[in-house]
Amino acid sequence: MYNANGESIKLWNTILDHGFNAAPLCSGTAPENMGNNIQSDGTSCGAGIPTADPKLNPPDFNGGAITSLLSLMPKTDSPP
Repeated sequence: MYNANGESIKLWNTILDHGFNAAPLCSGTAPENMGNNIQSDGTSCGAGIPTADPKLNPPDFNGGAITSLLSLMPKTDSPP
């Protein structure tokens, strides 16, 4: 996430993960942590957002309409 203009970005219930990209998750002005957020590694999105592995399974077919074919189901040991 790149915030060059210094605008206020507020995050709620968000998982920040860069996947296979080695670049920092956030650059520019850090987002404001409004609660229940995690970042996959480091503190590039601000020290107030905890670092944790969300332990999500890869996308999978879970039935339902075409728009809901891929969803991330938590693993059994995923944090609450």
